[in-house]
Amino acid sequence: MALFFTHSFSWLLVFRFVQGTLITGVTTILMTYAAEEFPIKKKGMVLATYVSVTLAGGLLGRVLCGFITEHFNWEWFFFITTVMTTLVSLLIYFCLSESTGQVKSGKQNFTDHFKNLPLFSIFFI
Repeated sequence: MALFFTHSFSWLLVFRFVQGTLITGVTTILMTYAAEEFPIKKKGMVLATYVSVTLAGGLLGRVLCGFITEHFNWEWFFFITTVMTTLVSLLIYFCLSESTGQVKSGKQNFTDHFKNLPLFSIFFI
């Protein structure tokens, strides 16, 4: 929503950077959820469909942005995107069932990941 109210290119870059940084967590969670919730025989098709729809959404977003900015202005694109994202987020929150956790792994807590040196070192690359 902040992108709708900004009139400075510098702030636009800052807000888009924050948005891009935060969205990676959402895609990671959705991939993990899909991998856990579907049987092994369907998992490849589900993940391929998710990636394809994500790619198509990115392309469609650019087309819609061009259409909206041609008839209104670029701020309205961010406003419409915010409204659509909020509606979809609420739909996911209220309609998506809780993960059943079909993938079984050993019990680990957060600090155990710091003991895994190769995994921990990836964050410094």
